[in-house]
Amino acid sequence: MKRKPLLKILNKGIGVLLFLLTACQENIIYHSYQPINPIGWYQNDTLTYILDSYISDENRYNCQIGIRHKDSYLYQDIWLGIIPFFKDSVSAVKTDTVHIYLSDSIGLWKGKGIGELRQFVQPIGTSLPLSSKDTLIGFQIIHLMKDYPLTGIQDIGLYIQNNTNE
Repeated sequence: MKRKPLLKILNKGIGVLLFLLTACQENIIYHSYQPINPIGWYQNDTLTYILDSYISDENRYNCQIGIRHKDSYLYQDIWLGIIPFFKDSVSAVKTDTVHIYLSDSIGLWKGKGIGELRQFVQPIGTSLPLSSKDTLIGFQIIHLMKDYPLTGIQDIGLYIQNNTNE
């Protein structure tokens, strides 16, 4: 009976530790995780990430998606739709489709974790180019899976890093 509360505390502690380890990375200009409803993630549940400060220069930025999921997640992969939105933009923005494998071909989870919770971070594309006329203010993320609701996903994170190598 006492094992479940201990696992919950352990899982939350791992989440905090992973956050602290990733928060120390250089050039991270944005990092945030959004929780998923414990009942499940419905397709109309849009996760919204508002940047702390607008990005409007012509530098290039690397983007990564972080996924925290339970061992009970039923699939080896997940399909996500990522929609950037811009300040003062009236034109439609293209949704990027991202396919992320959470386990290998024999079913071993790629993410790290202890207990039933895993965390996996995946780069999405090589970089996000912006022109001088763009002012990026945030992103929206939706899932593109057929399950209604999708269960086993706990949090979705977004990392944006200034790419100083280009």
